[in-house]
Amino acid sequence: MHATDFLGVSTRCPSFASVVKRYAGTMLALVAQSAACNRAHDTDARCARWLLMTHDQVGADTFPITQEFLAQMLGVTRPQTASATTALTVESAGRPLWRGTPCVYVEHRDVSRRLADKHARGCDVSLF
Repeated sequence: MHATDFLGVSTRCPSFASVVKRYAGTMLALVAQSAACNRAHDTDARCARWLLMTHDQVGADTFPITQEFLAQMLGVTRPQTASATTALTVESAGRPLWRGTPCVYVEHRDVSRRLADKHARGCDVSLF
């Protein structure tokens, strides 16, 4: 869609323009929250947050993701990612977050709670 067409639809349909503005505002707030969390939290907490956000977006209990990709998303090295996921595994009574190749994150019944707890313990930054 060309920008002129998009602007035309936005002008003719105020409800569409309103939805687009809310979406843009929400995305900007998410980016700001992510930047604040990246500055304020250690790798373990950022890993927990990223995995929870990805889980919410995927909407499934398992999804393929390599530790290398996760390291890139967190802005750390692969060994740091391995350390963070090992820490989360230990917190879950030894149930692994990864299995197979490529590594696959597996959500257990309590994973959302324990990951949220991990993130919340270090979370004193909130933009919402």
